[in-house]
Amino acid sequence: MTGRACEAGRILKPLPDPIPLKIQFPSSGSASWLLLYPYVFHVVLPLYRRLGVISAYEYLERRFDLRVRLLAAGIFLLWRMGWMANC
Repeated sequence: MTGRACEAGRILKPLPDPIPLKIQFPSSGSASWLLLYPYVFHVVLPLYRRLGVISAYEYLERRFDLRVRLLAAGIFLLWRMGWMANC
């Protein structure tokens, strides 16, 4: 089997890609996700498809190096832990 298991042989259509966004952003209680959707559909998803990446972290590693990817992941984890501490 070639490719990664999470890519499912690239048979998925673009529709399932934004599902996590739909779950996360409307639950925040703001309408900012209405502005984010067009950006994701017209800029981010086509960029990821063209480059053959499946996450922002993979893009950062290809564009820069592993240190930048790990830095971004660490910042995200700290941000989330801070968010949970305020709940």
